[in-house]
Amino acid sequence: STRSVRYHYKLSNEDLGDIHNCLYSLFSQIHGQTNAISTLIGHINRKLYDPRASFLVHLAGDNGVGKTMSASLLSIALSLFPHENYKYAGECLLVIPGSEFANISHDNPKEIRAAEVTIRSKLIRHVERFSKCVVLFDEITQLHPKLMRELSPLFAALEHGDSIEGVKMSGVFCVLTSDFGSNGKTLGMTSVEVRTWVWKVIQETYEYTPALRKANIIPFVSLSPEDFKEAIRYRLNALKCHHEDKKSLFGETRISIKEFVYNEAVLVEYLYCKILSGIPQRNGREIDRIFDDHVEGPLIMRLAEFEMNLSNGSSRITESLSRMLFGYKNINVSVSLRIVKALDSVESKLEHSLEVISEQQSESV
Repeated sequence: STRSVRYHYKLSNEDLGDIHNCLYSLFSQIHGQTNAISTLIGHINRKLYDPRASFLVHLAGDNGVGKTMSASLLSIALSLFPHENYKYAGECLLVIPGSEFANISHDNPKEIRAAEVTIRSKLIRHVERFSKCVVLFDEITQLHPKLMRELSPLFAALEHGDSIEGVKMSGVFCVLTSDFGSNGKTLGMTSVEVRTWVWKVIQETYEYTPALRKANIIPFVSLSPEDFKEAIRYRLNALKCHHEDKKSLFGETRISIKEFVYNEAVLVEYLYCKILSGIPQRNGREIDRIFDDHVEGPLIMRLAEFEMNLSNGSSRITESLSRMLFGYKNINVSVSLRIVKALDSVESKLEHSLEVISEQQSESV
């Protein structure tokens, strides 16, 4: 049988300071939520410095504005500082999606009980392994109020750091998220107005559910045009980091992208115009789609085409022999992103072009 190993996190003051700095660095990826992130980090710091403090926060607001990502970033920050004996414990996030239990019959007590047992078992197994971890109940309002009432003892234990079946919950950072005001309904609302609206809905729908009533509501507001543009700039600046070293698809060549060349103002405006129609439904997730469709997807195809052209005329045997004798061939390239008029349309399109900066032969391994 496999022995269960539990990672006990005991953070020094130096580690706490490092996590604090790490959180601010990671949360810089979330745009347009200055007040929400500041409030969230305040709750996180309180829990880090006083493990007995409760941590039950409810990130509420429109969809695609950074709520789920916030929980993921907190998990990444915590996972960078595991116990000294388990330095590679890995990310400590458990996601319990509300959508997974959205279709259970609320008129069937057996189904509700089975769902509660499933959620409790997942939680216990995770906390047994990671004593300090993040548990995310994503889209919590998809859970029926009857199931939420069944889960009340579990949330009470998470809130107060009590034990569940002998497993202490004092190290758990419990995050709830909900898409109140999806499809742009919170557009133009202040954080105070969003919080008031969310609290009213909770009072009416989850009257007998202490978890949602006691959780600290942190409202996430809709993004402004400048927020979207700043997020696009961030993604463009991160391209080099994401695509610097590409694995070979066809041969033994390593292609490293050393620079991206583009007119930032023009490209940001072009991509922003591309996401306008999808913002009401998807918000920040529309940026992911536009980068997949117009920037990174075509870039990967262009790199594959570039490498395939390099490998034409050489056999696999020749490439393998070359690798044994001389090692890998490294090619450093520059990628230019330009907006051009499409020949078959009045619309413009984004064109990717590659230019070789240098070539070198690495040592054989």
